[in-house]
Amino acid sequence: MTTTATTAKERPSRIAFGSCNSQNLTQPLWKVVSSRNPTAFVWAGDAIYADWHMGKEPLTFPPKAIFASATPSILQNYYQKQLANPDYQSFLQTTNATIFGTIDDHDMGMNNGDETYPYRVEAGLEFLKFVNEPPHSPFYNRVKKRGGGGVYGVKVFDFDRPTNLVSDFDAGIDPDVVGYDNSNVEWNYSKKISRY
Repeated sequence: MTTTATTAKERPSRIAFGSCNSQNLTQPLWKVVSSRNPTAFVWAGDAIYADWHMGKEPLTFPPKAIFASATPSILQNYYQKQLANPDYQSFLQTTNATIFGTIDDHDMGMNNGDETYPYRVEAGLEFLKFVNEPPHSPFYNRVKKRGGGGVYGVKVFDFDRPTNLVSDFDAGIDPDVVGYDNSNVEWNYSKKISRY
């Protein structure tokens, strides 16, 4: 009789990244990503395009693009549309990968968005729901505490241990405890975690 036990070394040690994904277009790459069987998938920004192009500004040269910004209900609808994509659904179900990441301007809901976008908090919270982040996680707390100052954090994958995922809180790396400069919170946070 032969038995096989999965050891930590036999687990896939692969992390996939993606960005600039439109929920309105075909998405043939999910089959390729699925075939790689990643342990995690990181959305590196623009998981959806919630804002939309309305034309060109006729009184400027060269003409500037005009975009309409998204409301919270549009963000929610577009994330639901992405989740309903059959190839993305198949990827989620067949790989059981940990999904996380951050938002950029288009999935925040405003082209080249900044602190003037009124739905920053809602955009961050909708993204965290989309990636199925637990509501009690430090990611949620940061979005709420910082007034929509960004979606960021750490998930450490130690492929030599049976449990791959170590949250930033469990690793003792939490920007809410670490001193930071309000003008550059994410940069100071990344400097802190790079020492881990």
